This record gives sequence, structure tokens and C-alpha cells, in this order.
Amino acid sequence: MDRTRVTDEVAALRSLARAVGDHTLYAAAARLAHARHEAVWVVGGTVRDALLGRPWHDLDLALEAELVLPFARALATETSATLVPLDDRLPTVRVVAGAGDGRVEVDLSGLRGAGIAGDLAARDLTVNALAVSLEELGAGGVPAIVDPTGGIDDLRRAWIRVPSPSVLADDPLRVLRAHRFAATLGFTIEPRTREALRAHAGALASAAAERIRDELFKLLGAPGAGARLTDLWEDGLLGVILPEVEAMDGVTQNTFHHLDVLHHTLEACRAFDEVCHDPGRFFGDHGSVIEAYLAEGPNAALVLLSVLLHDVAKPATRVVDESGVHFYRHEAVGAEMTEAICARLRLSNRHTDTLVRWVAQHLGLKDLILLHRERRLVDRTVRRFLRRAGEDLAGLLSLVLADTRATRGPDFPPDAEVLLLDVCGRLLDEDRVRRADPSLARPLLRGRDLIEELGLAPGPLLGELLAAVEEARLDGTLRGRDDALAWLRARLQIG
Repeated sequence: MDRTRVTDEVAALRSLARAVGDHTLYAAAARLAHARHEAVWVVGGTVRDALLGRPWHDLDLALEAELVLPFARALATETSATLVPLDDRLPTVRVVAGAGDGRVEVDLSGLRGAGIAGDLAARDLTVNALAVSLEELGAGGVPAIVDPTGGIDDLRRAWIRVPSPSVLADDPLRVLRAHRFAATLGFTIEPRTREALRAHAGALASAAAERIRDELFKLLGAPGAGARLTDLWEDGLLGVILPEVEAMDGVTQNTFHHLDVLHHTLEACRAFDEVCHDPGRFFGDHGSVIEAYLAEGPNAALVLLSVLLHDVAKPATRVVDESGVHFYRHEAVGAEMTEAICARLRLSNRHTDTLVRWVAQHLGLKDLILLHRERRLVDRTVRRFLRRAGEDLAGLLSLVLADTRATRGPDFPPDAEVLLLDVCGRLLDEDRVRRADPSLARPLLRGRDLIEELGLAPGPLLGELLAAVEEARLDGTLRGRDDALAWLRARLQIG
């Protein structure tokens, strides 16, 4: 049993007490609990992360349901904070103070059962079913930890365990949350809990798409998440979230692959873990660029999702003829399927556009690699690829590398990855030059230029002409705005 995961309990609680006393909003909540003689409990992730010695964010409190709103209103009034209702059923409210980096929150929710022990027993996981008295923390003491489900022992074991299978029936999303916490904490799902997750996997389909999306992205952004997707597949969750991925199972491929489509995809997801862990091992001097990109916001989660979806259209496009197995235009069809999946999961327009572009472009480096092998890769070809690839080049290259590493297994040609990484370096160098000179990143013309200068009407033609201008620019035909307008006038025969 690994007991090093849990810090000294007394030291952890003293640190938590200092944090409560040091912040105006938290300290005011503790004073209010004392003044009103109300049992208010610090619960859930706050206590769990404090015991693990992890940074905790914001204060989660639980108290009797009828006291939540009066307590929250009093706290907001005393501290000039903002009250934000979250859920009328429990009820649950949030008190927010400050803004930007100084923003702090207190979430208050009604007890879910008889007293604090009943509330904790109804929570999703034992490691989240821990509580201490806010009043005692505010007084600088070391309160006893309420732990009715054995959460502290599970923290020591590094186990994810449900208090009982009934909590999964109460909220089907919890089958995904268990995997998410296993990923974010680096824990193992306890065997009987994993059996229960498999038994309840189908019910996940009834959860709201937005809730599934949020849990999925938290999981995908965790270290080593690529390998965790195999667990999601084995437990029946991945096929519920993405039926399109389930269709990949057993779809055999051509001689360029040693695995069927599904298992190639899962292998590529594990390969992405390697890229995330040490980008410099693959990208050399450009590793810091990849590392910085993947560390920013949801980028790593987005790339891993693109790895999961990059071959999503292969089952639908599979053709067998006398020359073998083919997947004609699977990248283009996959981009369309990815767009539909993003709509179903309620992803933002920006994230949808990024994923669709990556899936559509994931084969685009093949031609560049062939040209590089023949020493015929010229700058304008590199720039043309960059224009098609758009922003987030580091994400696209991470996807392509993960896909490549999963392609042939032990039969992978030893020089193939070297050629790929050479091309990636060339692209990253050119991208750095482009970003350093804003004039290279800006288009020569915009739609309004065509309307105002050439008298054209809004419509699809504008996009086609603007794309033609940028292509001519890459060929060296056009250098500035006036050149581009003159070129278009001649092309359109405008006097």
C-alpha cells in the first residue's frame, strides 16, 4: 500500500485552516458559521486535494438545504461579493469575489442525505466523500475528518471506488466521472467498482451532451489520457460517447497498418502520451514550441480528440479491389463526420473548426515528405501547406506524429519518422518566420476590398478570389495590395 500519496493529515488540515483564515471570503464564511451556530462543512475536492498536498481551488461547502440561500446571501452581503444560483433542486449557489487571477469562489450546496454522513454516502466517489467543520477550521483548529465510506484509505491506496453501485444509478454521468478522476489523480479504479462501471455504461447515453463533453475534456487533458481511452473502450463507455468509434472495431486495413482501425487509433492515442511527455525527444529544438502549445488551455485535450477521430470515416469509406484495401477520401469524409460529432457534443465553433481542419489535413504531410525525400521541397510548397493548415500548426503536427508512430508497429521503416520530423521542423521554422512578420500573416486582400475597390457583390465568389490571390502570392506573382487588385482586375476584365 502506497501511503506516501496522503500527506500528514494534521499538517494538511493546518494548511487548510491557514488558507481559510488568510482569505477574506473564506474567513467571513467561517465567522458566519460560528455566529449563526450552523453546521457548515468543507467537503469534496477541497478536502481531498488538501490531504493529497495538491493545490485546491475554491471552497466547497455543504449545509442543511433550507439554510443554503440565507447563508449565501449573508456571506455575499458581508463581503460585497456576487451571488450566482447554480441549481434550485439541491439547492446549490456560488458566491464569487474578485476578478481575474484574484477571483475566488465558495460553492454552497444542500445536504443530500440525513446529516453530513448521509450526504457523503450519496456522493460519487469515496475520495470525494470527506468533510471537515468550517467553523473549527476558521478557529485555527484541526477538526476531525468525517469519512463514512473509507475515502482516506482509498487515497492511500490510490484507488477510485464508488461508495455503492446505487450512486451510479442516481447519476449516469458518474461512470465517466470515475474514469476522469482516475486520469486526473493518476489512480487505479478498484476492481469491483470497474465491474459496476461496465454494468452501468449504457446509461451514460441518457446524460446531457454538455455534461458528457465537460467530463470528457477534463479526462482528455489529463497526463497519460491516451492510454486511459483503452480503459474507456474496454468498459463500454467510449462506444456510448462516440458510436462512430465503435464502428472501427474489426475493420481491417491495408499493408501499411498492422492493426485494425480501432486498435490503430487506440495505439495512436497512447503514442500521443509519449509526445506530450517529452516533445523534445521527437521535435528536437522545436520541442519547446510543441510543449508550450500543448500546455495551453484545452489544446492537449483537443489534439487527443483529433487523434481519436482522425480515421473515423474509414469504416464508411473502405473499398476492397484487386490491388488491396483502400479508404478513398476518408480524411474529407472524416472531417464531415467530425463536424457532426462536435455539434452533438456542443463544442464551440472555434474548437469545431480546429478539429475539422486537423482531421481533413492529417494526411497532408505525405506529399511534403515525398518531396523532401527527393530534395524537391521548396519554400512556396511549405507556405502553401501552412496556409491550408491555418492556426494551431503544433497541434496538427502532434496528431500526425502520433498517427505515424502507430502505423506499422515493429515493421515501421526506420527513416520514415526522421523524414517526418525533418518536414515538421521545416514547417515550424517557416511558421515562426511568418508569426514574427505580421505582414506575412495578414492576407493581401479582404472581402471588403473586393466589394469597395472592384464593385463585387457579397457571395461565394469573394472567397474563391481571395484564395486565388493567396495562392498567387505564394507563387511569388503578387507582392502587395496594389499588385493583387491589378491582378484581379485583369483576371475579371474590369476596366
